[in-house]
Amino acid sequence: MSPIVTAAQMRIPTTIGKRHGDRVGGGNGSHQGTLRMISMSEIWDRTVAVFAGRFAMLASIATLLLLAPPIAQAAIDAISGTSPALRFVGGLVALLVFVAAMLGALAVTAVATDPSLDQRGALEAAGLRVGPLLAVSIVLGIVLFASFLPAILLIGTSGFDIVRAQAGAPQQALDTGRFALGGLFMLVTLFAWLWVFAKLVPLPAVVMNERRGLGAIARSFALTRESTAKLFGVLILYAIVMAVALLAVTSVIGLVTRLIAGADAPGAVAFAVAVGTAIVTCVFSVVQNVFGGQYYLKARAVRDAA
Repeated sequence: MSPIVTAAQMRIPTTIGKRHGDRVGGGNGSHQGTLRMISMSEIWDRTVAVFAGRFAMLASIATLLLLAPPIAQAAIDAISGTSPALRFVGGLVALLVFVAAMLGALAVTAVATDPSLDQRGALEAAGLRVGPLLAVSIVLGIVLFASFLPAILLIGTSGFDIVRAQAGAPQQALDTGRFALGGLFMLVTLFAWLWVFAKLVPLPAVVMNERRGLGAIARSFALTRESTAKLFGVLILYAIVMAVALLAVTSVIGLVTRLIAGADAPGAVAFAVAVGTAIVTCVFSVVQNVFGGQYYLKARAVRDAA
């Protein structure tokens, strides 16, 4: 029998949308101490258990919302060429792909955190919470862009010519001091955001399981207190493995497609590479959301018990 058959076995809530842990601000030392004791290996074991028990449902949702939309977008991009109408359609499809990705993340999270839900129930629950997640994602995106803006401006006003850089040509009239400062600022900002992303690992699960909008960010920060360093390490490992997988898959697919279709079919090669990218991204997205959901359940149980 699967270890996730019943809600009692996993201590998973049977009702999506109830608010838990209203007091996210303060907390005491016992909360922090117990959160520090959360084992990433245990979270991975729980993640594997979810896949073992609900693989078919996860695969179905992922194919519908995380894989099919980007493949459709890649197909439109491949045939759009210079047609303004098709490029406009491609832009609309890109927005739909983004919304579908948010809905898919929530549906996967619902499946991972509530074993009482079937596929239809998970999709319905995700549909009720996709608005708040979109709002939170947009706000975070704006803040992220604003934080990188000083580095972009410093590099942009340093005389750096990206076209010459891509061509391997030397830079002309480059203010090296300003460029170096911009590069340093960008690296520091990138590191800071990686730390923030580690603290946002349970964010989709918070939005899915609790009635929170922007407050889900503070709740996520509270749930990752004293575990951020561990999650940061997991995030770095995840990024490295995903980058290697993407490089390997896209390189092989691109080479094979070029050999089959010939050098005169760049559109076919681009489409095949996009499909490979979509498959790898879909797999890692599902793993990420199931892991985040299991971390949320464990961290919430620890805080509630403290």
